[in-house]
Amino acid sequence: MTTNESIPASYIEKLRGFDEMLDANSDIRPHWNSFMSLATGLEAGFLERSAQEIRRLLRENGVTYHFHDDAAKDHRPWELDIVPLLISSEEWHTLEKGLTQRAELLNLILEDIYGPQNLIRQGHLPMEVVYAHNGFARQCAGIRLPGNHQLIIYGADIARSTDGVQWVMSDRTQAVSGLGYTLENRTAMARTLPNLLRECKAERLAPFFRSLRESLSDITPEQKANPRTVLLTTGPIDPTYFEHAYLAAYLGYTLVQPDDLTVRDGRLWLKSINGLQPVDIILRRTEDSQSDPLELGRLSSVGIPGLIEVVRRGNVAVANPIGSAVLENPGLFPFLPTICKVLLGEEILLPSAPTWWCGQPLELGYVLEHLNELDILSIHQVGDSHVVAHGPLLSKRELEALRRRILARPYLYAGQRKPTISTSPTLVDGNLTPRPTKFRTFMTASLDNYILMPGGLARAATSEPEMAAGAASYTISKDTWVISTNVQRHQSLWHQGSSLAATPGYSEDSNLLPSRTAENLFWVGRYLERAEGTARFLRTTVHRLLEQGEMEDETVEQCRHTLLMTLSHLTGTLPGFTGVEGEHLRANPEAEILSLIYDRNRVGSLAFTLHSMIHATSAVRERWSSDSWRLIDETEERWGKISRSSNQQKKLPRALDDISQLITNLVAFTGLTLESMTREMGWVMLDLGRRIERGMHVLEVLRLVLSQHYDEALEYQVLESILAANESLITHRRRYRSYLKPQTVLELLLFDASNPRSLAYQIEQLQHHISLLPGEKRGFALREVERDALKAFSTLKLSRIEELLATENGEAGTPVKLEKFLESIETCLVNSANSINHTFFTHALQRQQLVAKPAEAEL
Repeated sequence: MTTNESIPASYIEKLRGFDEMLDANSDIRPHWNSFMSLATGLEAGFLERSAQEIRRLLRENGVTYHFHDDAAKDHRPWELDIVPLLISSEEWHTLEKGLTQRAELLNLILEDIYGPQNLIRQGHLPMEVVYAHNGFARQCAGIRLPGNHQLIIYGADIARSTDGVQWVMSDRTQAVSGLGYTLENRTAMARTLPNLLRECKAERLAPFFRSLRESLSDITPEQKANPRTVLLTTGPIDPTYFEHAYLAAYLGYTLVQPDDLTVRDGRLWLKSINGLQPVDIILRRTEDSQSDPLELGRLSSVGIPGLIEVVRRGNVAVANPIGSAVLENPGLFPFLPTICKVLLGEEILLPSAPTWWCGQPLELGYVLEHLNELDILSIHQVGDSHVVAHGPLLSKRELEALRRRILARPYLYAGQRKPTISTSPTLVDGNLTPRPTKFRTFMTASLDNYILMPGGLARAATSEPEMAAGAASYTISKDTWVISTNVQRHQSLWHQGSSLAATPGYSEDSNLLPSRTAENLFWVGRYLERAEGTARFLRTTVHRLLEQGEMEDETVEQCRHTLLMTLSHLTGTLPGFTGVEGEHLRANPEAEILSLIYDRNRVGSLAFTLHSMIHATSAVRERWSSDSWRLIDETEERWGKISRSSNQQKKLPRALDDISQLITNLVAFTGLTLESMTREMGWVMLDLGRRIERGMHVLEVLRLVLSQHYDEALEYQVLESILAANESLITHRRRYRSYLKPQTVLELLLFDASNPRSLAYQIEQLQHHISLLPGEKRGFALREVERDALKAFSTLKLSRIEELLATENGEAGTPVKLEKFLESIETCLVNSANSINHTFFTHALQRQQLVAKPAEAEL
């Protein structure tokens, strides 16, 4: 076959060794033919437009690899190349044999390390390789999962050298990451290139995830019929939290954090608002050291105290088992060929990257002699890899320092000769460019074998300077297509019943709400309303400040000052515009207003409240629809850019536009949650937070503004501003025409239950939601949370506007009764929030070490 004319000459010129698409004669390999013919046979710029569509999809779906709650960390959107990595079915079958053998081998090694330890006794495995590794957990000796396999999920990082040999660069056995990103990559590619995916006959991924679910069910303690499986994560602080939430939602598992689980009576329980619920299986995405601080927590207080004892008793199954991190040790590589012969009676099929463990004299001498040629690895994981230093990049002084470190503790290090990695086509600036590419494969245990995912997570090198230095950063992801000889039919994760009668009822876990999740949803509702209420009041205030015209008189100025002082109270940013100190700010309010809008580090500001809301939504990411999350991500991205913009760009007219856009996004998010969330406990908690916060906002505004006397002209402007800030001005005009008095405002904002912005509406909804909350009722007695809501309802219904507005000192007096009335209902709402907090949410004091933490071993 001759070279396809669509392959640019610049691509061929940059080739250095083995390329996945082109052979040694620069001819397209057979399994790439269909893709390249279809992709380049379409109109010009097809791939570039598809790449833009991919970026849009990933951005809208909120696919990220970053820390949500730390502004100092990079916010890294997920990058996916439009050109996949293609592997022929013949080569894949060969790779499958090698990976299956390797998974079986590592499984047997794991069983031996925590069992008879024959490999150490017989000298096939040096004891330092195991005992010096921080992933070896002595506490797990003798613990076994039900079934034939202990290693349930296995991942291998594969790279091809320029001579065409496939090498295993590292093994992933602890908390295997990448499954969720692989699935998201395939979903995005299927939406963007559906015809290419179908015509190229790429194998489907859903059967693998179905097998994964079955594999987890097979390790159920006591072979329970309907086991409860949870996916354990450290939460939004984890850089791969997106895939934890995505995978939990896809597999139908409850996403939990360590504080959601507790050990009682030798069992593991999930804290939910319905009480403690038993947990049977944990699919963990946490490290060994974060599993059980009681037995493993020398360096961490994170985890579930007593978890190992529950595992030891056989009351919960953990995949992968605690202690499996010991298999990720690159010091194992040199010994795997011999161990394979001992345990399996076979030659190892898939070689590891050439590695020398420094705990042996000859190997140590070789590593020190070739220090400037090798990658130096720690047997412990450092960040996301084991690499301590790239020898070729070090100066003489750095090499000497590294030599001393190795000689001090040689058994902690290994030298590895990294092969020159093969390239694959990657779209860079609209052009196909060969970039070094490696990929991660995934396997899951079945009853008597391992099943390989027909695909994987490929990564391409970022930049040519890094490639030349030999330390490329592989941050561009690629979908991996295994090209079959048969047409691939659509397959679902879920088994399809043959008849309607065979359809089972929905899962009991569908309405299971962990206490932490309930608390986050409650605070999403509160922050959402707080952000909207603050934004609306700010918008009204800025409108007043920007007004120019014939009515520029003392009354207008007094109205502005009233709004500014109320704003300081509402946001809790006192003294702000209040008091004598606030006179200067009231005369020149722009800087303070802009601070209240944009300063994320200022507690009470709009930006601070918005950040708190986004953080809370991120903590329960699996609860939002795609459209809802798209709005969250768009809001976060927009306000992130605004916060990074210069102060010169932040002026009141621009601020008005920013606030209006934010209000639109917040209202859209509220509407989507109303239309897309089922009316289960999650939605109840979300709306409870909204109703309490909106009610408190209305009360606070009315208390601050109406508890003082104004002359008629000023009163009109102030009341009009209040109505505008509470989205009730049009309703008032339609109902009362031009008649605007405190009586009509109170009637609309306090007592009108048909107005969704009124206090009466919030309290009625609050009572309804509280009646749905779980909990044991004792006879006819009301629960504490019900008493406060009923008291607020009764106080409101038994009040009369005329009495509330009556003054003690005649017409010019202050309506004292109104102020006390508003304060009493506000107290009821605060007490309701506290009752919900104490009754349904998790409260655990932060664990502290009782003794000083030992220093980590120097690497």
